[in-house]
Amino acid sequence: MIKNFGNTYLGGKVNLDGNSFEDCKFEGCILEYGATAPVSLVGNKIINCRWSFVGAAGDTIAFLRAITQDSGVDGEKFILSLFRGPVFTFHGSGTKGVVTNEVDVKSTVVEDAK
Repeated sequence: MIKNFGNTYLGGKVNLDGNSFEDCKFEGCILEYGATAPVSLVGNKIINCRWSFVGAAGDTIAFLRAITQDSGVDGEKFILSLFRGPVFTFHGSGTKGVVTNEVDVKSTVVEDAK
Protein backbone atom coordinates (compact mmCIF):
# COMPACT_ATOMS: atom_id res chain seq x y z
CA MET A 1 0.00 0.00 0.00
CA ILE A 2 1.35 3.42 -0.93
CA LYS A 3 1.39 5.79 2.06
CA ASN A 4 0.51 9.45 1.55
CA PHE A 5 0.93 11.72 4.58
CA GLY A 6 0.06 15.41 4.78
CA ASN A 7 -0.30 15.85 1.01
CA THR A 8 -2.63 18.37 -0.65
CA TYR A 9 -4.60 17.41 -3.76
CA LEU A 10 -6.22 20.27 -5.69
CA GLY A 11 -8.52 19.31 -8.54
CA GLY A 12 -8.10 16.33 -10.83
CA LYS A 13 -8.80 12.66 -10.21
CA VAL A 14 -7.27 10.81 -7.25
CA ASN A 15 -7.28 7.00 -7.43
CA LEU A 16 -7.84 5.70 -3.91
CA ASP A 17 -7.26 1.98 -4.56
CA GLY A 18 -4.06 0.66 -2.98
CA ASN A 19 -3.34 3.91 -1.18
CA SER A 20 -3.23 5.10 2.41
CA PHE A 21 -4.04 8.77 3.00
CA GLU A 22 -3.42 10.33 6.41
CA ASP A 23 -3.85 14.01 7.30
CA CYS A 24 -4.21 14.91 3.61
CA LYS A 25 -6.35 17.63 2.07
CA PHE A 26 -8.50 16.98 -0.99
CA GLU A 27 -10.13 20.01 -2.59
CA GLY A 28 -12.20 20.03 -5.77
CA CYS A 29 -11.09 16.48 -6.60
CA ILE A 30 -12.79 13.43 -8.00
CA LEU A 31 -12.09 10.63 -5.54
CA GLU A 32 -12.19 7.39 -7.50
CA TYR A 33 -12.63 3.99 -5.88
CA GLY A 34 -12.75 0.73 -7.82
CA ALA A 35 -12.40 -1.87 -5.03
CA THR A 36 -9.26 -3.35 -6.59
CA ALA A 37 -7.12 -2.95 -3.45
CA PRO A 38 -7.54 -1.84 0.18
CA VAL A 39 -7.76 1.88 1.01
CA SER A 40 -7.03 3.72 4.24
CA LEU A 41 -8.44 7.19 4.95
CA VAL A 42 -7.46 8.73 8.31
CA GLY A 43 -7.82 12.34 9.45
CA ASN A 44 -8.22 13.85 6.00
CA LYS A 45 -10.05 17.02 4.94
CA ILE A 46 -12.33 16.51 1.94
CA ILE A 47 -13.66 19.78 0.52
CA ASN A 48 -15.99 20.10 -2.48
CA CYS A 49 -15.02 16.71 -3.89
CA ARG A 50 -17.05 14.19 -5.87
CA TRP A 51 -16.91 10.44 -5.40
CA SER A 52 -16.60 8.09 -8.36
CA PHE A 53 -17.25 4.37 -7.88
CA VAL A 54 -16.01 2.29 -10.83
CA GLY A 55 -15.74 -1.42 -11.60
CA ALA A 56 -16.61 -3.69 -8.67
CA ALA A 57 -17.22 -0.69 -6.39
CA GLY A 58 -19.72 0.75 -8.87
CA ASP A 59 -21.44 -2.63 -9.16
CA THR A 60 -21.71 -2.82 -5.36
CA ILE A 61 -23.20 0.67 -5.12
CA ALA A 62 -25.76 -0.25 -7.80
CA PHE A 63 -26.64 -3.43 -5.87
CA LEU A 64 -27.06 -1.55 -2.57
CA ARG A 65 -29.22 1.05 -4.32
CA ALA A 66 -31.41 -1.75 -5.73
CA ILE A 67 -31.86 -3.17 -2.21
CA THR A 68 -33.07 0.17 -0.89
CA GLN A 69 -35.38 0.74 -3.85
CA ASP A 70 -36.93 -2.74 -3.77
CA SER A 71 -37.16 -3.11 0.01
CA GLY A 72 -38.20 0.40 1.03
CA VAL A 73 -37.61 1.38 4.64
CA ASP A 74 -36.47 -2.14 5.63
CA GLY A 75 -33.85 -2.04 2.85
CA GLU A 76 -32.61 1.33 4.04
CA LYS A 77 -32.38 0.03 7.61
CA PHE A 78 -30.41 -2.98 6.40
CA ILE A 79 -27.93 -0.84 4.43
CA LEU A 80 -27.42 1.50 7.40
CA SER A 81 -26.91 -1.51 9.70
CA LEU A 82 -23.97 -2.60 7.54
CA PHE A 83 -22.12 0.54 8.62
CA ARG A 84 -23.20 0.48 12.26
CA GLY A 85 -22.68 -3.21 12.99
CA PRO A 86 -19.81 -4.84 14.87
CA VAL A 87 -16.48 -4.94 13.04
CA PHE A 88 -14.56 -8.15 12.37
CA THR A 89 -11.70 -9.30 10.13
CA PHE A 90 -12.34 -11.51 7.14
CA HIS A 91 -10.25 -14.70 7.16
CA GLY A 92 -6.96 -14.25 5.33
CA SER A 93 -7.62 -10.82 3.83
CA GLY A 94 -6.89 -8.48 6.74
CA THR A 95 -9.64 -6.12 5.56
CA LYS A 96 -12.41 -5.10 7.91
CA GLY A 97 -16.08 -5.72 7.33
CA VAL A 98 -19.27 -5.98 9.28
CA VAL A 99 -21.26 -8.88 10.65
CA THR A 100 -24.44 -9.02 8.61
CA ASN A 101 -26.02 -12.16 10.02
CA GLU A 102 -27.13 -10.30 13.15
CA VAL A 103 -29.32 -7.89 11.21
CA ASP A 104 -33.07 -8.27 11.73
CA VAL A 105 -34.61 -7.27 8.42
CA LYS A 106 -38.05 -8.32 7.25
CA SER A 107 -38.17 -9.88 3.80
CA THR A 108 -41.32 -10.40 1.82
CA VAL A 109 -41.54 -13.09 -0.82
CA VAL A 110 -44.22 -12.59 -3.42
CA GLU A 111 -45.10 -15.60 -5.52
CA ASP A 112 -46.42 -15.21 -9.03
CA ALA A 113 -50.18 -15.67 -9.26
CA LYS A 114 -51.12 -18.69 -11.35
